[in-house]
Amino acid sequence: MITAIEKIKKFLSLEKGQYLIKKQGNQSLRIIQEDECLTDFYFSCPIFNKSGELIDLCFKPLGRGYIFRGYNVTVFVQENGSLIFQQDRYTFRVEFIGLRFLEINDNRLVYDNCIIEATFNGVLVKKVNGNCFIKIEFDTGIQIDEKEGTILLSVDYMHTIAMAIGLIDERENDIRECELKIQKYSTQDVYIMAGIKESKSVMFEISAYCKKLISDTVISQSNPTISSPYAGSVLTYSEEKFEKRLLFRPSNELYNVLKGADNQSTYLYLPLLKNGRYVINKLLNRWCSFHSSWIDSPQYQDRNIQSKEEGNFLKVDLTSEYKKDVINGYGFVLRGSERLNPIMVSTGDSLYFPYIIEINKRGD
Repeated sequence: MITAIEKIKKFLSLEKGQYLIKKQGNQSLRIIQEDECLTDFYFSCPIFNKSGELIDLCFKPLGRGYIFRGYNVTVFVQENGSLIFQQDRYTFRVEFIGLRFLEINDNRLVYDNCIIEATFNGVLVKKVNGNCFIKIEFDTGIQIDEKEGTILLSVDYMHTIAMAIGLIDERENDIRECELKIQKYSTQDVYIMAGIKESKSVMFEISAYCKKLISDTVISQSNPTISSPYAGSVLTYSEEKFEKRLLFRPSNELYNVLKGADNQSTYLYLPLLKNGRYVINKLLNRWCSFHSSWIDSPQYQDRNIQSKEEGNFLKVDLTSEYKKDVINGYGFVLRGSERLNPIMVSTGDSLYFPYIIEINKRGD
């Protein structure tokens, strides 16, 4: 599966002299080619660490274990396969219940029926042959909350420091969003189940919190008063009296960048987890990722925005949406167009499958 990680590797494998990579910020980089054409890439999560270096998505040997450094977290792999997430002020430990740690292979941690990979600020867990149980032990003062299938670690329920988000839950003849549910909880630890008994395989992430450049939320006709700003993925489709939508928009921080006078073309890449039928429309009303729900969902234009599948992404052409003379609107909506052929994408909270914005422009 081609991901943002693979795109960056492709940049780094270009022949010397053909390009130059310049860091634009923690979440963006610029490719300068021989013909002086410029391409800026903005990622929904940081891809550079606090020292300004491109995050190396590798587990490296450390004593009898391994270590990985993300954007603002260090992950220590213990000899028994447990993971310790260490931030500046907080630490928590993750144990994979019933899974024996075997080896590290191709920069992946290999357990019984499970593989773990590094993300830009945490880990991706892929478990086959059933659901997955984990135990998280945490420092005093950290609270645990469950929000629509996502587990949040926070301080005073206001300052989120880490999260566990679901991506894919594969069943016998079905695929859906993976939900994480609290099974048992105390002031020092929490037991969590990813997927259900009938799950054939599950995929989810555990990561330290970091700012994202794209706001989004999931709204559903079946839960008309609830918004899901922490969802890790969305399976969107439409049928009579039931529909689920993904609302998304670039942050205010990106506004001036997207409206740049030198921009020649602008594309948004939505990570595709399952192919399906869909439409993307421009939103016409204000909305809030934390408070908007189906009952007050924004209206949208009938015009479909041009897009196509490219590898494992939906490539959305936003060139005409951010021209100087165009009213900007309030972001966009992804809607599945068929009940029997739904489409599934990750959200901006995924640090393994982040959104990517590509801007091609004239040289300086």
